[in-house]
Amino acid sequence: MIAMLTAGTVAFGVAIFGTAYVIRLFRALNIGQFIQQELEGHMHKSGTPTMGGIVIIAAILCGYAVSQFRVRFDDRGVDLVNTGFETSGLLVIGAIVGMGVVGFIDDYQKLSRFRNKGLGITAKLIGQLAVAGLFTWGAVASGASTALAFTRPTALDLGAAAFAIWVLLLLTGFANAVNFTDGLDGLASGSVALVAASYMIIAFWIF
Repeated sequence: MIAMLTAGTVAFGVAIFGTAYVIRLFRALNIGQFIQQELEGHMHKSGTPTMGGIVIIAAILCGYAVSQFRVRFDDRGVDLVNTGFETSGLLVIGAIVGMGVVGFIDDYQKLSRFRNKGLGITAKLIGQLAVAGLFTWGAVASGASTALAFTRPTALDLGAAAFAIWVLLLLTGFANAVNFTDGLDGLASGSVALVAASYMIIAFWIF
């Protein structure tokens, strides 16, 4: 419980202060969103700092890293103990970073080409499927449960093949859902906040 609260506090701090710093940095470097000229109603968004996902991923990495250490008090004093990084956690982190890399390439192409179009639909989907495929392979290879789960695993075992399809649909589907809502005047921030709060409750429930 203490580890989860500490990790959440660290991640929150990195996200809040990191976002403020990155916004100032990107504005100084003139790194901002390009808007298609025909979308006159959206021109006020032109120049808005982009690549905010870098801060979010950094916050997740910092929070996860901190959660793997415990402070132990004994007769010899205070000791910092590494509890070890589990395969399941590393797979999730790898999927997050992988999707972040795809998003970074997309944003970088927009900035380098001075236009609002980055990766094409096919290229972006291939990148997302590659990340999701590696995650699925790693999960199955490491012996992860293929049973359908909500707050607890159920008796419905999907099997390796159906599990792989299910995970591919989930990862690519939700990644594109966030991309879509992110362009609707900040709608993604509210949606992500609600989903993150739900997962926080589930995490406390399980652990």
